[in-house]
Amino acid sequence: MNGKTNRSKKDETLDDIDQKQEELERLMRLSQEEKMKSLADLHAKQMNELRKSQDNQNREELKVLARQHSKKDELQRRKREENKKHIEQAVKERQKMAEFHKKESEELEKEHDKLYETLDEDWKKSSQDLRTLHETKVKHLSVCDLEITYASLYGDKVTKL
Repeated sequence: MNGKTNRSKKDETLDDIDQKQEELERLMRLSQEEKMKSLADLHAKQMNELRKSQDNQNREELKVLARQHSKKDELQRRKREENKKHIEQAVKERQKMAEFHKKESEELEKEHDKLYETLDEDWKKSSQDLRTLHETKVKHLSVCDLEITYASLYGDKVTKL
């Protein structure tokens, strides 16, 4: 009976550790998802700001061109050149920003992977420490001690074997 009681207490403690481990993993997943979503939102906002800024700059350059050129054909040719230049510049800037976002996402993933590894190592260490402690305590118990402990817990008379 006492062996079962000790075993079940050990199992209950291990179950508690497992439940806490699962809860920590769930919270970490939620945190990671939230951070990734926040990073994606920030990236989208920055891309929109960049696009608007570049479009405004292009509009201003086209206005300046319109004031400088009086010939319609020359103006159209210069506008096409400016638009082509604008598109190339926009593509380069957006690619840079996308690469930067990808790098930030990868760094965030690495941080979370390290946290998961640390959590897993702590869980393994805690489980092993608990098992070792339990085995050490069980080794030091003698049959007589078990009888006295059982009797004191349940109010029974101590009987000699």
